[in-house]
Amino acid sequence: MRSAAAGPVFALAVFFVAASLSAQIPEQKPGTFIVATFNIRQFSDRSRNDDELKAICAMLSMFDFIALQEVKDQDILDRTIRMLYDQFGADYGYVASGRVGRGSHYELYAFLFRKSTVDFAGIEGSIPDPVDYFIREPYYARFKAAEFDFYAIAVYLLYGDKKSDRLQEASLLDNVYAYVQQLDGENDVLLAGDFNLSPDDPYLEELRHIEGMRYVNDKPTTLGERLYDNIWFQSQHTREFIETGVLRFDEDFFDNDDKAASLAVSDHRPLWARFDTTSDDDE
Repeated sequence: MRSAAAGPVFALAVFFVAASLSAQIPEQKPGTFIVATFNIRQFSDRSRNDDELKAICAMLSMFDFIALQEVKDQDILDRTIRMLYDQFGADYGYVASGRVGRGSHYELYAFLFRKSTVDFAGIEGSIPDPVDYFIREPYYARFKAAEFDFYAIAVYLLYGDKKSDRLQEASLLDNVYAYVQQLDGENDVLLAGDFNLSPDDPYLEELRHIEGMRYVNDKPTTLGERLYDNIWFQSQHTREFIETGVLRFDEDFFDNDDKAASLAVSDHRPLWARFDTTSDDDE
């Protein structure tokens, strides 16, 4: 396991426990739940010591449901669940995909969820990809938060050697969305993850052309100030959306030291969105 200086990372974890101290931290409100997407750089059991994982868990504990990308092994998920419970008193579960990737570069998608708020509906799977269009086939699962039933799809699009390498996967996201929406007629579908593209990019034109499709975020989500992470849904079906935010942990707690923030946590910031859970709008 890589060692790192514990001082600023430990301070980060302690600071995050006092959630009221930061305006960036979403407030827990009755009748709502908070969905997040977080690409945690090279998130493996060997890449984070306990202080670093505690800082990551402090952030995860702010959210009720998190779509994770760049998970390298299941051991880190088990260790995260244990730390969330032992250090933060937060009882989380998770579902994870099989290995996705090519060559020697494999990883997992995972959905973490607060058990007191979100129920896993027992349906999950990877998007069929017999022609191998996707480097990492998107992963989906069905959940329920109080009265809000929904599918979540986790995506992590290819970055590639040049921007045009992203076109193939990006142009298929409308098909991915339709596939999940047609599984059992559930129209509330949240497409979340790292798109390696801005939401207004021409490569995402097919996704934007789905009727009523919208994205929640227009703020940079990487330490390099790129707008890559987002959550998409159809506004005519998912009327539960309330607000969104980006947790800029690198600025507040690493004094804009991108290298230290990336090594200890990630080169991406968590993006979150709040949804209402008090009514079922499927009817």
